[in-house]
Amino acid sequence: MSQVERMLTQAKTGALAVALFALAACGGASVSETGGEDSSDAPAAVSSGENAAETTAVREAGTPIVPAASLGDIARWGSSVLAVSVVGEEARNTSSAGPGEVELGRDLTVRVEQVVWQHPQAVTRVSAGDQLSIYTFPGFVEVDGQRSPAAPEGAIRMNVGEEYVVAMADDVTDGAQVLILLNTFSWESGSMKFPNSAPVPEEQVAADLERLSTEEAGSGPRVGESLIQRVERVGQRE
Repeated sequence: MSQVERMLTQAKTGALAVALFALAACGGASVSETGGEDSSDAPAAVSSGENAAETTAVREAGTPIVPAASLGDIARWGSSVLAVSVVGEEARNTSSAGPGEVELGRDLTVRVEQVVWQHPQAVTRVSAGDQLSIYTFPGFVEVDGQRSPAAPEGAIRMNVGEEYVVAMADDVTDGAQVLILLNTFSWESGSMKFPNSAPVPEEQVAADLERLSTEEAGSGPRVGESLIQRVERVGQRE
């Protein structure tokens, strides 16, 4: 199996693809995120804010295409860092995970509260006030008919009524320009919270990413280039 095939396999199991397109009617944006099998059934609505306090089921996560745990990772591979608030969610039936167990995805409606940073070479631009719809998997798990929230191992589960920071990267899927959701971080009083570290103020995040992305200009996104192709290009350059 070639390196590209291995990375594509990892992407299917671990990466969250986000497609961004303008809504002509309202000037917002819609985002779809893939991570599990979609069902043709219409999404079933769930009431907002009821699941945040429940125990979250942890599901095995695949290997992401690129690392996105630090500002250096994000500066190298990311296109945007956005502060978003989750304003709604709907459950979507997916596939059976075992006897008496079903995993479900979620359609999240989020509003972009602030654009913390965008790569100077970003292909897909996002603005404050845009409303995005993001599909996440798994979002819920049902065992013998009892539903509880779920999330991939090591990932932050975004809950309705709360704010988060999302790091995204440009990608191309089926010929369409899209965004990949690289990682989700906690957002605390204007600061970005990394695992096992103190919160980093927004101004420092933006300044550090601006500096680091300038140093990594050669690895920046290009129109029509998938993230896999970008990884190969950067690897060849190094």
